[in-house]
Amino acid sequence: MQRGSLANRQMDFRLGIPLLNTLATFRRRRAWPTAIRRVGVMCSPALGDTLLFSGALQDVRRHFPEAEIVHFCMSQNLAAAELIPGADRRVVIVLTKLGATIRQLRAERLDVLLDFTSWQRLTAFYSMMAGAQFCAGFKTPGQYRSRGYDLAIQHRDDRHEVENFRELLRGLGIEVGSTPQAVVPDGARPLAHERDVVVLHLWLPVFGAGCASGRRSAGSRWHIASAGRRRCSPSQLIRGYVESSAVRSQDGGGWTQGRNIRGY
Repeated sequence: MQRGSLANRQMDFRLGIPLLNTLATFRRRRAWPTAIRRVGVMCSPALGDTLLFSGALQDVRRHFPEAEIVHFCMSQNLAAAELIPGADRRVVIVLTKLGATIRQLRAERLDVLLDFTSWQRLTAFYSMMAGAQFCAGFKTPGQYRSRGYDLAIQHRDDRHEVENFRELLRGLGIEVGSTPQAVVPDGARPLAHERDVVVLHLWLPVFGAGCASGRRSAGSRWHIASAGRRRCSPSQLIRGYVESSAVRSQDGGGWTQGRNIRGY
């Protein structure tokens, strides 16, 4: 679903809610499969959400070392999805093309489908229609999207999205803890020789807010005007953790270290 598209959001709301919940009425929840050979995953097409999802994807990879993992992407986040480790294949779907997307999902013959989106009704609908033996996703307050899952985990706005992703995996008995990371292709490191680099993403949610930036995040944006009128320390402004992070070169030639100041 194209981010910021009012028409797509209206379609998701007006079509997604009644369609999803009507079909879910006739569906029984199923047990966890005994044999898992192929796992499908979906996440929000937003760039930041895709990168944050990379930690959960690595946890899934570690828990299912022999299974094939298929990442269902949209054109908006395909480039980011190709940078994160964990998936064996990526399949591009178009959320607004219902028939084609259902056929693509069913063609994969999934044993498990994990939906890491938090508000879209269409992704929840596709999870139910994918033909997987088991599907899991989020129950988000006010979104009316969780009845079609075999397991629905509460999505909370008072914890970071990485922790929401981890909570979904914990509900499935999957050990969590991997840090989000991206694998950068060899030769694509223009700042590798810089000693100190500062990158600001001012619409990043403050610590503790799980919702994404953009149209849906009015309650979690930086209060720049307020901060500009008074003197405050970096820790007061950022209100998050400061930790070491790394970006790995695809050729295995080591890590570019950086200090990551963010809401996680």
